Order: sequence, then C-alpha cells, then structure tokens
Amino acid sequence: NEVIGFVALSLVQTLTGSRGWIDDMAVAVGHRGEGIGAALLEAALRHANRLNLTHLFVHIERGSPAARAFSQAAGFQESSISYLRIR
Repeated sequence: NEVIGFVALSLVQTLTGSRGWIDDMAVAVGHRGEGIGAALLEAALRHANRLNLTHLFVHIERGSPAARAFSQAAGFQESSISYLRIR
C-alpha cells in the first residue's frame, strides 16, 4: 500500500462553539491533479460536520503557491488565515 495523501484536522473548543483547523494537508507529487486534495478536503468537511463544528480554518500563508491556489479554488479567502463556515 502507498500513502498518496494526508490531512490533519485539529479541534478547538471556544465559548461560541467548536472549530476545526486543517493543520496539514499533502498529496504525493505523482498524484497531484487527480482530485485527491479535493477528496481530502471533502473528508475533513464531512468529519467537521459530524462533530458539529462551525468553521474550518486553514493557515494558507504556510502553503506553497500551488497549495494556496488550491485553497482559493476550494472557497477559502486569500489571506494569512482563512476559513470555511460550516454552519
């Protein structure tokens, strides 16, 4: 078996609800452009929804130019830290 993608999701409890952070997401170089990143993001969103999280945050500035372009295409804002509102 070969690992071709990975996503790490952290949970943060606040006074107004729980939020999630995508701490890391990577797709093997030979498998980029095959929709694996989108599938990983969808899996993170499904998990966040099951946990009743209100937002899913990502630190976009840490990513490569390709990762930042992917984040923007997925609906995240172009900023240092961005989020998708789940609820």
